Amino acid sequence: MSRTGIPTMKLSLFPSMPSTSPVRELKGLYWDVEASGREMACGFHGLEPVARVTLRSEPPAPKWLGDVLVLSERGEFAITVNRGLVMSVEAERLTLEGKKLDREARTLPVRTDVGHFLVYFEWGDVLKYRKAADGKVTVTSPGADWPLILFVALGPTPALAETEMNRLKSVDMGSIVAVTHSFGKSQPRLQMTAPLERLWDHVHQLHRVNTYEPEPPFIYEWQCPTRADGYASRVLGHTDTVHIVWDWLLMDARRARQEFENYLKSYDPGTSQLALDVAPTSEDLWPKGHRATDDGRCMVSSHPPVWPEIAWRLYLATDDRSWLAVTYEVAKLNIAWWEHERDRDRDGLYEWADTRFPQPWESGCDGSPRFDRITSDGFACVDLNAQLVMFYRNLVRFAVALGERGAATEWTQKQDRLAHLVRERLWDPQTGWFYDRLDDEFVRVRTPAALWTICAGIPTAEQLDAMLAHVANPDEFATWFPLPSVAADEPTFAPVGSRGPCRASLNLWVAMGLRHAGRVELAGWLVRRSLDAMAEVLRNEGAVFEFYNPHGPDQEGLRLFDFSARGDPVRRYYLGHAPVRAMVLWGLMGVEPTRDGLLIHPAAESLETDVSVEFVISTRLYTLETHKVKEGLKVVLRRGRKTVATSYGRMLIPREELL
Repeated sequence: MSRTGIPTMKLSLFPSMPSTSPVRELKGLYWDVEASGREMACGFHGLEPVARVTLRSEPPAPKWLGDVLVLSERGEFAITVNRGLVMSVEAERLTLEGKKLDREARTLPVRTDVGHFLVYFEWGDVLKYRKAADGKVTVTSPGADWPLILFVALGPTPALAETEMNRLKSVDMGSIVAVTHSFGKSQPRLQMTAPLERLWDHVHQLHRVNTYEPEPPFIYEWQCPTRADGYASRVLGHTDTVHIVWDWLLMDARRARQEFENYLKSYDPGTSQLALDVAPTSEDLWPKGHRATDDGRCMVSSHPPVWPEIAWRLYLATDDRSWLAVTYEVAKLNIAWWEHERDRDRDGLYEWADTRFPQPWESGCDGSPRFDRITSDGFACVDLNAQLVMFYRNLVRFAVALGERGAATEWTQKQDRLAHLVRERLWDPQTGWFYDRLDDEFVRVRTPAALWTICAGIPTAEQLDAMLAHVANPDEFATWFPLPSVAADEPTFAPVGSRGPCRASLNLWVAMGLRHAGRVELAGWLVRRSLDAMAEVLRNEGAVFEFYNPHGPDQEGLRLFDFSARGDPVRRYYLGHAPVRAMVLWGLMGVEPTRDGLLIHPAAESLETDVSVEFVISTRLYTLETHKVKEGLKVVLRRGRKTVATSYGRMLIPREELL
């Protein structure tokens, strides 16, 4: 620890484990490693460190790999395996609690509220012990020229902790490190700036350690948004899983489709509602205390209906009409649920459950000042209505692709009618912004909820220009991390959840809307600025987050909920709102499958001189290169050593050339 008590490095390690592992009974199982200079501490998350180590030299550039932390190229590392942690380091001294330390056996039992820990260490033949006034014992190994190997095992009883320790000692640590490295090297690569490359690799590993083996109701491997910071980790759903699917789309379309199939387990056939989330057991559901269906769905509310947009992109990536037909049937039933359940006053505009009762979690804007005033009938919400315009747009696409022209006409009429209502009733020409509407008055708090209208193609040209003036204003939305959840100059802005902090996932949605509105460079600026901010926070904090500070890289002081007695910090290692690979490929490089082929349109002003990124189409690995030359931005697409296409600025590769 530093003299100020603040670690210069704090990283968590998550055991990569199958769902059938006995470790399931311990929720949120992971370990923390903290270091400042040569001082390092390790232990179970949320508890005091069980061991402190003084290293011979400061780790030059620790590399986080999910379940492995590589401290140096000299073979120094920390590994999590099931309930245990193993650390191999070149050390000067080891400090342990001395009260129950067995010097001969080199073991230390520690009892906590979480369970029973057993510490064991190997470090030369001759050891020296020195007990301090506070009861701590310092261990040194004079003359030892090999590393300290520290084992920490956890079990619900002392006997099971010992069993876990015996298992831990038999682990082939070199194989674990090799497998983890191999996974990272097998993923599509990015060559850009070093900070963005590190962010890209970090997310690869986060996908791996957030994955569980198949178990009911999921028939495929499935991912949770995060396993960190007390979150009910074994849960799937909401827009978090939609973003995870998007992040896989140009990496592995098969994996993306499997995760989407897992996501549709949140669909309740009895009501046609998509649940708030779904989990293997009711104990895993979030929020706690809500009743689950027999199939593990939490029906307290639904969540933003943006999934058809990703379903359409999945279809374009796989070209599977039979799959699209099944998905179309679910979509038709689900839109009927929204039409019936979320327009209580039958005025043609729709209301989130958040407008009718506190903490339903439906909008994804938990605790937003938009919902400081709630009513029994609710009120029209601009983001929900824009998302339902997008829903209708995709129903049109589904119907046309399946040859249902009559249905496509009906969906188009509904899309146009709702878009017209949004323009007419939710637009304020005085301030140039879209707002929610309560009792014929605007809920005048500027939030990015209005920007969903851009994703839906709703604003007129004049409305779009007025909105983008706000987006470009550093006092409002053009902050260090752009698009705070409440405009930075609003009186209700606060460093709490949806009252100020930013979500990277929203910025990707808005960027795609800007691209389709012809504002490619603005979309590139938005994504690149977000990625650079995420990379800087990763360098400082060692993790990606659910929410980010709009004013700088310091995450201290941000809270998740304003109403939480605990003052929960924002969640670390949060994959559900950090679709980094999609941000790079779709938002920045402009890689987008379409009906006509593969569109590539990089945001030139947001790129370095030379950029290279890999992605996968139809199981084939492609490399996209951009080079800034005198003629402009040269764009080259390769498959292996073959050049598929070359252009300046923008290209469209026909589908038949890719399949």
